[in-house]
Amino acid sequence: MEKITVSDIANIRTIADLRLNASGSKAVFTVVSPDVKKNDYCWNLWMLDTESKKVRQMTHLGKDSSFVWDDDSTLLLHTERKPEDTPEKIAEKSVFYRLNTDGGEAYEAFSVDCNVSDIYPAGKGKYVLK
Repeated sequence: MEKITVSDIANIRTIADLRLNASGSKAVFTVVSPDVKKNDYCWNLWMLDTESKKVRQMTHLGKDSSFVWDDDSTLLLHTERKPEDTPEKIAEKSVFYRLNTDGGEAYEAFSVDCNVSDIYPAGKGKYVLK
């Protein structure tokens, strides 16, 4: 039996938080992978089109794990997307972004002046922040 190496660990991918949209046509999930150089983890969102079975990566910054479906084709992300969205700033303010699953850049939706650890949908355009 061969010994496990650092490169073996660097190739591990874990899937978490699989969530279907309301119609069941799309599923988004988080892929977690080790960043050996930074001694940290990367968190990116991927999407499965349940009809075509095609999978594609939605985000690439390595910081995206907290999300909810805003509507059938839009995600609401709690993430760090701007240089000023540093961990220190996040302790004071949480910024949320919308991302269309059909393509395009995430854009700022709203922010709140407190540290939010999670978001839950609470009806059309309303959310519970934890």
